[in-house]
Amino acid sequence: MCNVPRDHMTMAAKARAWRNEKFRAIKNRARRTRDKIKGRLQPSFSFIARFILRSVLLLLICAFAPLLLIFALFHDWLMKKFINYAYIYNVSWEDPRMDQEVFNLKDDDHVITIASAGCNVLDYIIEGARVTAVDFNACQIALTELKSVAIQRLEFPEFFAIFAKNDTALLRKLYPTVLRPGLSAASAEFWDRYVVKIQSFMYSGSSGFLAFLAFRVVLPLLHLGWIRQAILQRMSKDDFLVLCHTHEKQIAICSWLLDTMLPCFALFAGVPRRQMNLGFGRENFSVIVNHVLFNTDLVHDNYFYLGYILGEYTEECCPRYLKAENFAAMKKHLLAGKLHLFHGSIEQAIMKNAADGDELFTVASLLDHMDWMDKGMVTSEISLLVQRMDQERGRIYWRSFSENVHIPPLVWMGAQKVDDIYENSMGDRVGMYFSTWIANLKDSEFVVTPRCRSWRKDGGAYRSGLAAQLLTGAKIVTAPVWKRVVQASSGKERLGGKADSKNGEGRTDSAHERDMEAFYKFQKEGYDGFRENFLHARMDLIQAMPLKRKGGMVWIDVGGGTARNLEFIPVEILRKYFKAIYVVDVSPSLLGVAQQRVAAAGLTDLVHLIEHDFTAPSIFKTLPFLEGKVDMLTFSYSLSMIPDKTAALVNALRFLQPNGHGVLGLADFFLASNEDSGLPTMLASLRRMEATFQRKWFEQDRVHLISPAILKRLEKATTCVWDERFRGGVPLLPVLRPYHGAYVALTGKSKAQ
Repeated sequence: MCNVPRDHMTMAAKARAWRNEKFRAIKNRARRTRDKIKGRLQPSFSFIARFILRSVLLLLICAFAPLLLIFALFHDWLMKKFINYAYIYNVSWEDPRMDQEVFNLKDDDHVITIASAGCNVLDYIIEGARVTAVDFNACQIALTELKSVAIQRLEFPEFFAIFAKNDTALLRKLYPTVLRPGLSAASAEFWDRYVVKIQSFMYSGSSGFLAFLAFRVVLPLLHLGWIRQAILQRMSKDDFLVLCHTHEKQIAICSWLLDTMLPCFALFAGVPRRQMNLGFGRENFSVIVNHVLFNTDLVHDNYFYLGYILGEYTEECCPRYLKAENFAAMKKHLLAGKLHLFHGSIEQAIMKNAADGDELFTVASLLDHMDWMDKGMVTSEISLLVQRMDQERGRIYWRSFSENVHIPPLVWMGAQKVDDIYENSMGDRVGMYFSTWIANLKDSEFVVTPRCRSWRKDGGAYRSGLAAQLLTGAKIVTAPVWKRVVQASSGKERLGGKADSKNGEGRTDSAHERDMEAFYKFQKEGYDGFRENFLHARMDLIQAMPLKRKGGMVWIDVGGGTARNLEFIPVEILRKYFKAIYVVDVSPSLLGVAQQRVAAAGLTDLVHLIEHDFTAPSIFKTLPFLEGKVDMLTFSYSLSMIPDKTAALVNALRFLQPNGHGVLGLADFFLASNEDSGLPTMLASLRRMEATFQRKWFEQDRVHLISPAILKRLEKATTCVWDERFRGGVPLLPVLRPYHGAYVALTGKSKAQ
């Protein structure tokens, strides 16, 4: 026996006895609850009936599997076809209680948000804030407008009966003479058609149809009908939790089924594939279902799920806009014109706000719609929005299916995480979003600005035809032959036809410089057009790079060649935020193209072209005034072609401002993806073989794919802020799909934003 004092043994024994007694009490309570449920809440079907219905459900799933597969494959295409025209959302699926806790809305606030079903719009109206509700779906505008007009023209009992208790007969009675005259022409046209068909607001729209299938058909078949019965019996939260623990197996099966089947049905819920992909690799609904059942009060508080489970709201459990105590305030503010509905996109609403000289926005509540958008769309919207927001009071608020800030423009806004489903400190009742963020404009060092495809008049990219691509491709393939001829020729041409004493100070021609010039000399005319279809991460990098709000920035673009990278930022933005830009390259032929481009844009006073080997120590003699002063330094498909990558990175860090004030950007070919380390053994072996083949293939052209070792070396001195990898094709060789990527880091071991 262990040598433990007697009093300690006594305390341990008491603790064990207490735990055993507590455990027995919980078991007894669970047994009593089960007995109570069995006694009071008899199942709707016999065992045989449930077995038959479950078998039918399985057969239906198998029968409709091909159709569901088509939905999954053509999800986004189908969604684009109907999302602007079909009635989708019958309930706003974001918890406004979280919003109110961080907004602290006042009557001088101006909120821009997405209308959706109007629930949260009206929740903001209760506080007296002015609200601009935007939606590119006219049906959602019509629903929000109907609720607004009903509040203004009806008394509370009638309003509650229609929108909480689904009294559609009362709606049809009041619509022609009371409600319709207050609607806009577009909304009246929608409700003229729909008011005769609607049977229940709670199950209306495509999302309502999906909710009916999930909560009124599938749940009972999965032996989860006890949830509805518990709500009807107004069971206490403690008893409900005990009941949930006794049905953990059914809950687990339900979670698995939802995770498995949701991608096929997400179309009806208005969820695009891009958003679904943010949850790839997670057991999403296992987390969501357990959160909703165990962390929220379905009976007395969580109206989101209660409404779908019962098919109606109760007086106790409903949205705030359906509470009697808030009705007078809503009526007052709506009659005062506090709500403005706009049919269109957020960008169009912002532009109209600017054109009308309207009040600046103080809050942008963007729901989860940025999960739907690519980097260019987010950049365009946020850059426009920031211009029309109060710079002192402005805050931007969004939700995401991702656990992290998922897209570069948002990374640099200094957003703070409000809540996530794992911590749930804010009591989110929906549980569908894995993170929520708020960014105060005044707190951010950086600003989101517009980007563009090019400076061309049509705004398009540089594309070359098939013949031009074949010609440039032939030059690349035959380069080993004709490079010797070029290298043997005397008198290497300098920028502008002669050596620039300033740019060439302290420089010596290296074998690498001669090799690069020989390689590019006869490709310069078709360089941009050919590589537009090849260097896929080039624009991604520029979209991921931040600009400092204060301006006066210095940018070095290493291996910038033709200065094409500059064209991803509009000329007026370059002038506003930069005081100097340096394009450093070893090829005078490519810099000659850059010289013409810069002159055509009228930027010769801002952009300086430097013919020099960036890895040479003499680069600091050429640019002695920039060491430790550069804000932004980029390698866009150039680091892979630099033999001494260590020297290039060391010099880059010497030029950049230290302690998190300098930003290093890298776009290039990568040897490995971000997921390689997690592949199964067999797939990992195949991936290594593919990587080896790609590495040797590219080495023929002296392109050395960025290896994990290079990134690890970089991570020791910087803080990674963004790291995105994706496959991209190669012109004329569609089978060869190497990994491209955009990697952005702050200098020093500062806190990543």
